Amino acid sequence: MNKMKNLSATDDQAFKLKVLAKEKESVRRKLAVKAEKLRLKAKTRVATAKEKESVRRKLAVKAEKLRLKAKLLALTAKEKESVRRELAVTAEKLRLKAKLLALTAKEKESVRRKLAVTAEDLEQIRVKNEAMLVSIGDGLVVTDKNERILLVNKAFENILGWKKKEVMGKFLDKVIPMVDENGKVISSSERLITKTIKKHATISISIATAEEEKEKINPETMTASGFYYYVRKDKTRFPVAVTVAPVKLGNKFIGAIEVFRDITQEKEIDKAKSEFISLASHQLKTPPTAIKLVVERLLGGKMGTFTEKQKEYLNYIHFSNQRMIDLINALLNVSRIELGAFTIQAKEKDAYATVQSILDELKYAVDKKQLKLKIIPPEKQILLMLDESLFRMVMNNIVTNAIHYTAEGGEIRVECKVMNKGQFLGEKLLEEDYFVVIVADTGYGIPQKDQNKLFTKFFRADNAREKSSDGTGLGLYIAKSILEQSSGLIWFTSRVNKGSEFYVAIPIAGMRAKDGKKGLIG
Repeated sequence: MNKMKNLSATDDQAFKLKVLAKEKESVRRKLAVKAEKLRLKAKTRVATAKEKESVRRKLAVKAEKLRLKAKLLALTAKEKESVRRELAVTAEKLRLKAKLLALTAKEKESVRRKLAVTAEDLEQIRVKNEAMLVSIGDGLVVTDKNERILLVNKAFENILGWKKKEVMGKFLDKVIPMVDENGKVISSSERLITKTIKKHATISISIATAEEEKEKINPETMTASGFYYYVRKDKTRFPVAVTVAPVKLGNKFIGAIEVFRDITQEKEIDKAKSEFISLASHQLKTPPTAIKLVVERLLGGKMGTFTEKQKEYLNYIHFSNQRMIDLINALLNVSRIELGAFTIQAKEKDAYATVQSILDELKYAVDKKQLKLKIIPPEKQILLMLDESLFRMVMNNIVTNAIHYTAEGGEIRVECKVMNKGQFLGEKLLEEDYFVVIVADTGYGIPQKDQNKLFTKFFRADNAREKSSDGTGLGLYIAKSILEQSSGLIWFTSRVNKGSEFYVAIPIAGMRAKDGKKGLIG
């Protein structure tokens, strides 16, 4: 019984196991089917992705083809536009040509006549301009940039004695030699026309500029100084005034034009004027000198005593009379310089002692303005060949100016020393050994615009005229003229309201006539 029970339990267990096995198989088959479906589905997706990529690539190829086709069409459109424009230009040319061809013979003749009239007008203008140039009263010569003569006028022929055909194409300096007052030939490089061609600037020299400094030249309108002479064909010479200007065609420099004239008559007039001034000054000097002597006697008590008011009037007469005497003396000195009426008579002198005596004479004027006077002597005694009267005239003018144009309480410094060749002084390089007198002041100074005119005759700077109405404008002209013709130098540096420094230099070799001249001015 128990055995039957055990068999029954075993069968049940086997049945259960069998059922369980069937269920597992069923589950396995289901899972296998599901896995197959998933595999197929994944396979389908891969195939779809490949198809999509294939389609995308086909579309990309098609898009590229369309882009290239669009580009080709665009190029074709540009080519068509270019061709269209060329055709339009050609059509315009053809239209203009047709219009020109359409002009009647009458219109063509009218145009031809107008052109002929214009050409005739231009020729008349050319002939007129040439006639005006040729008929100028002054001598005229036109050169190329190599200084070969291209054109001369009738006055050129009359003044120099050359015919036009004789000078055309020749170098100017070979046809017209230029010499200085001593007959020394001016080199080609120093001639005005050469400077004009080099600097492309207008240059002039005339009797009016003979008093101006050679070193100070305006770069735009350059002005040289001194008398120069042209030599005629027959070897005679004449003083000449010259103006040379550059000739430009557009912006291109092509040559120069020179206008010159004989100033013999002007020079003679200038000499006559100086002679008249000299004669008149001599005659004018006698009355004021007599007045001075009488007034000095009256003031000295020779005619009795006077009231204070009377003395005041007499002092005023004495002062005014002295001013007149100073002016007459200045005019006499100018006329002597210009006429060469005195010579350099040099003797060995103690240069500093001469300067010191001038300062002693001017001490009253220095004290009157309460100026401080500082004197710096040389390290040792300097003996020079001096024309004392000329040297005193120079130094008296320089120191008097320093006193006159320095405000009360100012300072004047006078220094004497020897400077050697190659040293700099007052921005100037010395070319030989000099005895130098430096006169420095703390005065009004000289405006920059007036500095290049300071040594000209009758010139006074604007601020000098404002500060004082006294003065002739001759002192510095006289000083410079004396020094230039006695181998000396004078120059200055100055700043407005800061003062001035004047430099007077006498060669250690002594005062001597320049270039071997006997007189001061030959």
